[in-house]
Amino acid sequence: MAAKKDWIWYELMTSDPKGAAKFYSDVVGWKVEPFPGSANGTEYLVGSVGDRGVVGIMSMPPTVPPGMPPNWTGYIHTQNCDETAKAVTEAGGSVKFGPLDLPDVGRIAAVADPEGGVFNLLQPGRTDAPPRPESWVAGSVSWCELHSNDEKNLDFYVKQFGWDKVNAMDMGEHGVYQTFTSNDSRETGGSLRKGPHEKGMPTYWLYYISVDGIDAAVGRINGGGGSVLMGPHEVPGGTWVAIGKDPQGALFALHSQTR
Repeated sequence: MAAKKDWIWYELMTSDPKGAAKFYSDVVGWKVEPFPGSANGTEYLVGSVGDRGVVGIMSMPPTVPPGMPPNWTGYIHTQNCDETAKAVTEAGGSVKFGPLDLPDVGRIAAVADPEGGVFNLLQPGRTDAPPRPESWVAGSVSWCELHSNDEKNLDFYVKQFGWDKVNAMDMGEHGVYQTFTSNDSRETGGSLRKGPHEKGMPTYWLYYISVDGIDAAVGRINGGGGSVLMGPHEVPGGTWVAIGKDPQGALFALHSQTR
């Protein structure tokens, strides 16, 4: 089994970076500042928890397919982006662009699992990946959830990135909800089969952001021009979640220890 490769970064491509930055700052508490390396007409902002950057917010690049909505994606850490991208394709996935070097960042590639679920790879310019913030620190990404046509799609990630399956729960029409860990300390996400309300949607990752108090955060979504699609409701383990869309239309989720 390969050494675990954890999530290292999360990124929003949006039609209005400044508007999205204000919305998420109000809802989850990020401090957002411009990234000094922004170039080529693509605006890039960094959202921080304390003094640590955790997410990027960028304008939709001109190369994206027409009609693509704003969306979140995550980066998985790798020590060799080229080798990992090659392994992804050999396992039935695909490379969307790259690998390529980004000054002051590292080497990146956009790839997809065998069902077409998109995620990114990042080989940082420095030797080691920085540790992720504690999961219940407000503004940190606490949970990554894979929505697939077949719950067996998770096996691709387990084999490619050394993740471990942890607990399985019967979710009826969604099949088995399988939790997993992408590091050696705790559960970091789950996988399920898409339901009828997701008909026509591609395979995708949904990213959950920690907040202090789900009801107050849901109020901030509505007050900031976003919309709540599901919840808030309690999930196994006694935590609370809600799924929403930001004002530009990107799907995201919130996660809280308290109502």
